[in-house]
Amino acid sequence: MLNSQLRFKTVYRIVGTESGRTSTTILKPPVSIEKEGIALQTMTKHEAVGVDAGGADLRSMFIADPGFVFIEADSSQAEDRVVAVLSKDWGAFEILNKKEFKYNDHGLKDDRHSLTAMDVCNIRFVDVNHMYRQMGKKTRHAGNYDIGKHQHMLNLVKYGDIYISEWRAGKQLEAFHKANPNIRGVYHAEIQEALADNNCTLSTPHGRRRTFFNKWGREMFKEAYSYIPQAVVSDNVKFAMLRIRKQLPKRDFQFCQESHDSFLSLCREYLVEEAKEIIRKEMEVEIDFNHCSLPRDYLLSIPCDIKMGHRWIDKSEDYPDGMK
Repeated sequence: MLNSQLRFKTVYRIVGTESGRTSTTILKPPVSIEKEGIALQTMTKHEAVGVDAGGADLRSMFIADPGFVFIEADSSQAEDRVVAVLSKDWGAFEILNKKEFKYNDHGLKDDRHSLTAMDVCNIRFVDVNHMYRQMGKKTRHAGNYDIGKHQHMLNLVKYGDIYISEWRAGKQLEAFHKANPNIRGVYHAEIQEALADNNCTLSTPHGRRRTFFNKWGREMFKEAYSYIPQAVVSDNVKFAMLRIRKQLPKRDFQFCQESHDSFLSLCREYLVEEAKEIIRKEMEVEIDFNHCSLPRDYLLSIPCDIKMGHRWIDKSEDYPDGMK
């Protein structure tokens, strides 16, 4: 996987998905004589609960060149913010935009995912641990996009090593929709209306259009529910990268990886402060929702979290040169 230049390689497919998201794969003929590289987007930044090794552990192999640092820009709860706009859940932004948090004995803050965990698991904040927080996060994702109880149960196992019954997964989704009635009552209902009124075509604030050819029904609706949020977040990052590229010298700033709602770059140490300012400004450009299939008189700015370090893994005692 590692070539003679001590570089990992990957191939990006800009038409890898129907939502406009990219996908990655290994290099193989005719692009390369021999198979090499990795599908870089599959190297997750989050460990599964109860698993000793995973994508985050593998990331420790990636070390910045001498005189350079890694800068990682990550859109904060991006798809959830888009869904909140489309469902006209304006109260959600009081939580999404919080700056001050309470912390429990597990070291977790009372953010959106923790509060969702309290709703769907019927627990107090003091009882929210990392497992419950993951359940809250995955349940919100499932509820936003109408993922059924069986698939929700499987996703908890696959992405969180969390085992619950299908019945319990269904109860979590029921509790989620009871606490978030606008998801089905506004967002899902208006998506179906837009499909019926526009020949099964949806458009995003960035002008991306998609026509759905599936049979009319729930499976097509589920694809449609996820389309605008995923496309908006992905396009917002890619357009920001293009603007950033024009403002920073190519020899001292290079993009290494793009992963839908985030990107990784190599930056010379002298350029770090200027790069951080430009990255934050471009990633947080307002998105005008007046022009899409579900028009909203709202300008959404998605906050950008920035990490830096000499090694592509979170800073810890084991990795003092990691990202922080």
